[in-house]
Amino acid sequence: MTENRGPSDSDRFQTVVAILIAVVSVVSAGVVWRASLAGSSAATADRQGLVTTVKYEAAYAQTVSRLYEEARYAAQFAFYQARLKALKAQGDPAARSEAGWVSQIVDGLAAFTPLTTDPAYRTADGRPNLDARLADLRTADAALRDLDPQQHFATADWLYFESEALTSAIVIFAVALLFLTLAEITRRRIRVGFGIVGVLVFLLGLGGVLIAEIYVILSRLKIG
Repeated sequence: MTENRGPSDSDRFQTVVAILIAVVSVVSAGVVWRASLAGSSAATADRQGLVTTVKYEAAYAQTVSRLYEEARYAAQFAFYQARLKALKAQGDPAARSEAGWVSQIVDGLAAFTPLTTDPAYRTADGRPNLDARLADLRTADAALRDLDPQQHFATADWLYFESEALTSAIVIFAVALLFLTLAEITRRRIRVGFGIVGVLVFLLGLGGVLIAEIYVILSRLKIG
């Protein structure tokens, strides 16, 4: 009469190793997908940073052009204001007549830019403060105020780092699969050592993935 025997220790070990290989393979596939997604997102953020830079530079050029235009008005205002002062100091009828239309020019120029009359845009020696005016123009421009190319580039840097870290983890998982495969095909006692090394290497790679993901998430929260 034949006696039914349960699975041997060798069979159980091979089953465990096979399960571990399947787990490592699934996790590796997930990390490959995540690394690919991070790399794609990094490229998108990089392109967005370039687009935003172009928009920012265009808006900045317009603002600087407006500042130069206002500076020309301020220079003309100063010239005609000095001319008006000189005419008023003369007192003859021709000078008074000329002073009338020069006064109208001065009033007209004053309306084109606050550089002509606003004390906030004057330096200590009475000259137009172009830096202060430029700062206010940049603040008033929604494009210059809201566009931030560096934020996109910083996001891209972190995503590239994440992709590289995950790619490194894939290499570690490949090493873990190698040791687990050796543990599965080896029939000697050393297979246990291969299995243990494979598990430890897998845990090392998994820990690296978790640390990288947490680090990237916290860094991106600081940026955003």
